[in-house]
Amino acid sequence: MKPDVLGNTEPLPVFFLKPGQLFLNKHKPVQRVKIITILGSCISLILTNEKRGMAAMCHAFLPYCPAGENCRGNCQTPYKYVHCALQNMLHFFYKRGLRGKEIKVRLYGGSDMFVPDGEYEKTGKNPSVGRQNSELALTRIRAADLCLTDCETGGVSGRRILFFPHSGEIQVRRLKRITGEVY
Repeated sequence: MKPDVLGNTEPLPVFFLKPGQLFLNKHKPVQRVKIITILGSCISLILTNEKRGMAAMCHAFLPYCPAGENCRGNCQTPYKYVHCALQNMLHFFYKRGLRGKEIKVRLYGGSDMFVPDGEYEKTGKNPSVGRQNSELALTRIRAADLCLTDCETGGVSGRRILFFPHSGEIQVRRLKRITGEVY
């Protein structure tokens, strides 16, 4: 087996992050795992702080929970919603004394899976769920003064995300868009 970036050759445990789930590593040593998720209109926020060995990754699929802006992050399924997920993830980092630019953030997903790219601008319809997810995440990241180090959102195809918390490596692969009808 080919060594990873840290020289390790043993296979990594693999976790598949489903919609509404969170991976969290609160302290050193960072777990040697591979986390995989598949995104369409959903988004994945990845927050890290290497010094403290903290890493978190969520798979959120709607912008707001039913409580909307008034949510305090204590919903039944907080990682299902972008607003609640980021709020809860930041809480873990804030509890350990980290603030703003000490927290690196990466954002992926938010595709317009079911309409041609740009269709919403032409028709004047409301933004897609993918666009709402991405825009809300970016607004919240800016408001919290976080360090956004990578952002790949939008488009019309899904993404496969691989995250290696122990090295900080992320691999993003665009998925082929399949057209046609299913019967």
